[in-house]
Amino acid sequence: MSTPNFWETSATQRFILSQLPEYRLSKFQRALPEVYSLEMISNYLLDIRGVINFLKQTSDRS
Repeated sequence: MSTPNFWETSATQRFILSQLPEYRLSKFQRALPEVYSLEMISNYLLDIRGVINFLKQTSDRS
């Protein structure tokens, strides 16, 4: 779980998204296919790159 590849896999990202509560960013979001709705939520709420960089920095300090 500490490798960047783990966090970047679509399976991991889908799992993380499935754990989020239903989040509405747009009044048109319900009209979108689920894949695009989840992508919108992912882009707004999740910062996978930022998490990876943060974990690298904290592990470098140890």
